[in-house]
Parts: sequence; C-alpha cells; structure tokens
Amino acid sequence: MPRAASQSERLANEVRHRAPPAPDIVGMRYRLQTTDLPEIPLRTRVRAVSGQGVENVAPLLHFIGVAKPLVLGAANIAAMIRITGSPAYDDWIGCEVQIYRGQEGEEPVVRIASALEPVTPARAYLPAEPQTAQRSIRRRWPALLLLLAVAIALIVVYLIDNWAQVAPLFPMNFGR
Repeated sequence: MPRAASQSERLANEVRHRAPPAPDIVGMRYRLQTTDLPEIPLRTRVRAVSGQGVENVAPLLHFIGVAKPLVLGAANIAAMIRITGSPAYDDWIGCEVQIYRGQEGEEPVVRIASALEPVTPARAYLPAEPQTAQRSIRRRWPALLLLLAVAIALIVVYLIDNWAQVAPLFPMNFGR
C-alpha cells in the first residue's frame, strides 16, 4: 500500500513541478515595444487613452502615426501627469510628447517626455543589434514568392482565355 503524503508535501511538490509562466503574447505583439521605435526620439501627439486589464486597469496611450498603443507603467503615468499637469486621462488627449527608448536597470523600456524638453543620449537607450539588410530580405521573401506565384497564375489564366488571339503572335507551330 502506498504511503500517504501530507498536505504540505503535496503543496511542495506542486510548487516544484509548476509550469513556467506563459509569455505575454499580447504585450509582445500588440503593444508598443522598444524595438518598434526609431533610434531617435519620436515626436507625436496622444490620440486617445483607453484601459487594459480587468482587476488592475492600466492606461493605454494611442499615438498619432504609431500603430501600437503604449501600456503605461508608474514612471510613464508620472511623466504624463508632470507634462499635462493633470491626472485626468481626458486631459492627456492632444498632448504633444516624445517617446523614446529608455533604460530601467538592465531592461530597455519605452519612456515618455515632453515635446519641449530635450532627450539626451544619457537618458536614451540605443539597441545593441540594428536591423540588417539581410534580415529584412529574409522577412520579405515569402511575400515575394507569393506575389510571383499569383503573377504566374494570372498569366496562365490569361493565355488560356485568350489563346486564339495570342497564338498568332508566336512563330512556332504548336503541334500543327
């Protein structure tokens, strides 16, 4: 007969065998990251403010000309309050700001500054790995291949539909 384990042993085993946390897919793909920003500070305006989350709602800033919204942490909320002089989200809309790559310890982060204050290189963070031409070509080849296949298919369909008009253009005798 197997020995009975105590509740503390079962809990200890659960903690030891717990799966690692899942990566934040929404944050990585659909929220503004440092890799989405140019190397120099980007000057833009706040288009809208919305919320993210259920229990703890974090503000999202939507910018003019920037596809992804930025989730605001405590430092960026404090920066927006300092820039606008108001903690009300409605007062942030239309505010002109700079978004740039900053550093928090060893982690690169997106930071907000007033459009009037200069962002010095000491505050800004530059990436270690710039995008190379070879890397961008590698990303585009599936689209180019698809475009080529569609073009060939359209040419074949055109030739089939209009063979009577196209055949005299070729000097070859195709089986006649």
